[in-house]
Amino acid sequence: MRQVLACARAMMQGWRHEMIRTLGNSLWAYRALLAAFALAAAGWIALAVTARNSFGIQNLHATGLQAMLLLTTFNLVLGLTAVLTVGLMILVPEETAFGTLLATMPMRPVLRRLALDGAVVLFALGLSVLVSAPFIWLSVTSVTGVGSVIVVLVCWLVLAVAGVLVGLALHRAATWMICMVTRLPRTLARAVSALVVIGAVGQQTMGSQFVNGGKPALQRTLEPLAHAVIQRPLVAFAVALGIGVGSVGVWWCTALLGMGAARMGGVRLIGPYAGTLRHRPRSLPVLELVQLVRHPANLSTLMVLGGASLAAVASSAVRDALLWPLGAGLLLSVGSVLFVGSYGATWTHHWLFRTASVRPTIWVNSKWLAAIGLWAGVLATLCIAFTATPLWNMKLVWGLVPQLLPAFAVSMLVGLVIPVSDEQPMSSMAAVTLAGVGGIGTAIAVTKISGDSTVISLAVSGVILGVALYGYGQLARWRERDLVF
Repeated sequence: MRQVLACARAMMQGWRHEMIRTLGNSLWAYRALLAAFALAAAGWIALAVTARNSFGIQNLHATGLQAMLLLTTFNLVLGLTAVLTVGLMILVPEETAFGTLLATMPMRPVLRRLALDGAVVLFALGLSVLVSAPFIWLSVTSVTGVGSVIVVLVCWLVLAVAGVLVGLALHRAATWMICMVTRLPRTLARAVSALVVIGAVGQQTMGSQFVNGGKPALQRTLEPLAHAVIQRPLVAFAVALGIGVGSVGVWWCTALLGMGAARMGGVRLIGPYAGTLRHRPRSLPVLELVQLVRHPANLSTLMVLGGASLAAVASSAVRDALLWPLGAGLLLSVGSVLFVGSYGATWTHHWLFRTASVRPTIWVNSKWLAAIGLWAGVLATLCIAFTATPLWNMKLVWGLVPQLLPAFAVSMLVGLVIPVSDEQPMSSMAAVTLAGVGGIGTAIAVTKISGDSTVISLAVSGVILGVALYGYGQLARWRERDLVF
C-alpha cells in the first residue's frame, strides 16, 4: 500500500507540473487559478446556506420530511459522483509516460492499476465532494443530534467513494466489452462506453422521476438507508460501510480489464502539420479541422454529445417532457464549450511556424476558421435533429444563437489561456469550468444589453466574436514569444 500511495502522489505531482507548464511555467498563474476556484467553491457552498434560509429547510424535522430530503440527497450524491467520474475518464489519457514507467517496475498488475487509478479517484472524489456539498449541508441541518449528523456525513463520504469506484468499474467494463465485440479503437470505445454508462446512471438516478413521477431504481434501493439514518443510526452506519466494501469489490473485479491494451489505434495523426494526408496536399484550415476532430478528448466529447442528442430525440419520454427545450439548450451549450480544446490539440507543434519564413501566428485565422466551421456544423446538425421533437422550433434556435456565439468565443479564449493537455485532466476540467462560467456570464450580459431584440443581440454577439478574434491573436503572439519544446 505504501508503493500505491507513493505512485498516486507522484502522479498527482506530475499533473501539477504539467498544469504549470500549460500556464506558461508561471507558478503565480497556477496559484491565481487555484484561488479563483477556491472562491467559486465558496460561492457554490454559500448557495446552500441561502437556500436553507430561504426555503425553511431547518424546519424539516418538524414536518416529517427528513427521510425524503436524505433520500434525494443520497440519490444525487451517488448518481452525480458516478457521472462526474465517467466524464473525467474521457479526459484522462489511456496511457502516459508514467504508466509506461510503472509497467517496468516489479509490481503486481492489480497494484499497478490501483496506483494509476489512485490519482483519478482522489481527483474525482474531490470534485464530487465539492459538487454535492450544498445538498449535504441541507441534509445535515435538517437532522437533530450529533450522532445523526455524524452518520449523515459518513454516508455522504461512503456514497461519494462508491460512486467514484462504481463509475470507474462500469466505464472500464463497458469499454472492455465494446473493444472485444466490435474491435473499435480504444478512444472510440471509451466514448461509446461513457455514453452508455452516463445514460444508464442518469436513468436509474432521476430519469423516471422526471418522466412519469415514479421512483428511480437507485432511489428505491437507498430508501432503507435514509430511513435508518433517522430511526437507527448504527444500522445506517453499518449499511454505509457495506456499500463502501461492495464498491471496492466491484472495482477490484474490473481492475485488470484492458491492462496492456493497444493504444488509440488510428484516430490521431503522427504529426499535425505533415505536408500531405494520404499523399494529397491540404490547406492549413483543413489540417486544423482534422486535428481538432481527431484529438482524443474532442472526439470523445463529440461522440458523447451526438449520441446523447440522438438518444434524446429517439426517446418519446424525453422529447415529450416539458423540460426538453431546456435539455436541448444544454446540449447546444456543451457543443459550444467543446472548443476549449482547439488550442491544446496543436500548440506543442507551433514552433514549426517560427522556423519557417512566415508569420509565427499565421495559424490563428486557420484555427478560427476550422473551429467556426465545426461549431456551425455541430449546431446545425443538432438543431435539425431537434426539429423532430414537438416542443422544439426555429424560434428557440434564433433565441439561443446570440447566447451560444459568445460562449463559443469565450471557450476559444479560455482554451488559449489554459491549454488542454493529453497528460493530465486538470487543465481540461479547469478550462471547461472557466469556459462554462464565462459563457454563462457573457450570455447574461448580452441579454441585459439587448433586451428582447434579436437583431441587437445578434449584433452584440458579432462584436464580441470580433473582439475575441482580435484578442486571441494578440494573446497568442504574447504567449508564444518564447515557445520552446
